Amino acid sequence: MTSQIINTTAISLDAAQALIAEARRACAARGFAATIAITDAGGHLRAFERADTAPFLTVDVAIDKAWTAASFGMATHQWNQYMA
Repeated sequence: MTSQIINTTAISLDAAQALIAEARRACAARGFAATIAITDAGGHLRAFERADTAPFLTVDVAIDKAWTAASFGMATHQWNQYMA
């Protein structure tokens, strides 16, 4: 049996929190409360935030979208375009 090591890009906690802050600013500029999930390249949750007024349902949606983006290596809006 041969073992294989696969290197993936990691995201530091500081970088993940910076992405959360930038996403929060972008959403505020557009006038909506957001739920934001950041995963590492393996799809593991690295940072998360739900705005006070964001619906509870958005928690799983945000995490699933982040996981999907990591899994396919593209943002979910790109995935939607690809599937069209």
